Amino acid sequence: CGGGTLNCSGVLEADARVVPVPYMTERAPEGHTSIQADNTPRDVDDQTDMIEAAYGRKLPMNGHYATSWPRYAQQYEKFKAFLAAELVPKLTVIRTLAPAFAQAVSDSDAFQAALEASMPEAMHYEDVGKQPIHFEWAGGAYSTGPTFRKAEYAATKAPEVNIAIVGHNRMMIEYCQQGQPPKPNNNAVLEKLFILRVSNSTPDMRGAQFMLRELEGQCAKVMDAPSGADAMRSLVGVDVRGCKLPFDVSMFLGLDDDVSTGETACMKLASKPDAFPIQAEFTVGRDEL
Repeated sequence: CGGGTLNCSGVLEADARVVPVPYMTERAPEGHTSIQADNTPRDVDDQTDMIEAAYGRKLPMNGHYATSWPRYAQQYEKFKAFLAAELVPKLTVIRTLAPAFAQAVSDSDAFQAALEASMPEAMHYEDVGKQPIHFEWAGGAYSTGPTFRKAEYAATKAPEVNIAIVGHNRMMIEYCQQGQPPKPNNNAVLEKLFILRVSNSTPDMRGAQFMLRELEGQCAKVMDAPSGADAMRSLVGVDVRGCKLPFDVSMFLGLDDDVSTGETACMKLASKPDAFPIQAEFTVGRDEL
């Protein structure tokens, strides 16, 4: 809501980058539509230019994976393998927390080829996790392990790394809530836990073996957000005045013009003190859980 300028400096570190990742493109629910226009991302450079034109500043982005990996694919098991064997070992924070782990960087091309050959292009969410995944490539191997409970996660003595993944709520329903309603509100935050174990067959980690395990059951809700239905009912023209590329969205929504300079009703939803409540279990230290 609103037409203010984009300023993420309060939540992003100075050298942080937004990184589009493969296998996580949103898809409409089965039987709804095959067009998927709103789920087809633009080129990264186009997005960067559009953000700069709309908000007066660029959003720092690293588009490497958007150009070298499947940009429009959705396959959760492939994403998990990508996360474990490609993305995590290359995170800057890993070099500090787990230097030996950071050395487990594989040949990306060989890993990607083996990943694509080992799994189908698409997989229904109900089939995810039914069969263990295992594949190898020159210099490494990946497999999925058994699920775990949160008590095991809390007791695990290993560096903890938080990765923020921004997606649409359909994927959150399928891969965080096992397909069960209610649909998460836009801007809500859910917690998906993994335990990643890396072993090596050679001292230099050139034969790294990656095993990824996932928390059983549904994701915990970290933070809720205002209802999208309430927001849509209160929209006025000024709330979407920045949405003009590639077309003026307001023309298709039949919104009333609002010439006031104060907060709109939609903006007030987000500015209420309890608009984004952190759930109780995430407001205490881990030792208190």
